[in-house]
Amino acid sequence: MTALTDLDPVTGAVLTQLRTVTGLDVFDGEPTARMDADGRAHPYAAVYPSGGRVVALALCGQHVDGAWSAQVTCAGGDRARCMRAVARVRGALTDWAPTVTGLSVAPLAELDDYSPESRVDRDVSPSRTWVALLFTADVTPKPVPPVEP
Repeated sequence: MTALTDLDPVTGAVLTQLRTVTGLDVFDGEPTARMDADGRAHPYAAVYPSGGRVVALALCGQHVDGAWSAQVTCAGGDRARCMRAVARVRGALTDWAPTVTGLSVAPLAELDDYSPESRVDRDVSPSRTWVALLFTADVTPKPVPPVEP
C-alpha cells in the first residue's frame, strides 16, 4: 500500500475557511482566548487534525484515497458563546469542499451518530464552555496528466 497523501494542506484550507467567519477566533491547535468586554472568552474554534486514514481498494490493495479528519473544539466564555461558535463552525464547514492543489477533497461532514455534549472547563479562569465537533472528508490524489514528448 502506498503512503497516505500529505493531508496538511487540507487542514490549512479548513483553517483559512474558518478564518473568514465573522465573530469567531480560530486557532491551529491550542487556543489563547481573547476576552470580551465582560471578561468572558470570545467564541472560538481550535482545530486539531488527525493523521488521516488510508482506505484501500479491496480488489487490488492499492492506495486509492484517504480520509482527513479533525476535532474542531468550539468554545466560549459561557454556553451561549460556545453555541454561537458551534453554529458558526457548522455553517462554515458542513458540506464545504476544500480546494487543495493536487487533491480532490469531498465535502466535509460531521461523523454520523455523534452528538457532542457541551462541557465546562473549570481549569481556566474564568471558566469556558466547549463542544468537540468531529469533521471528516474523503481525499483522493488527482491524477497527474501525462507529459507530452
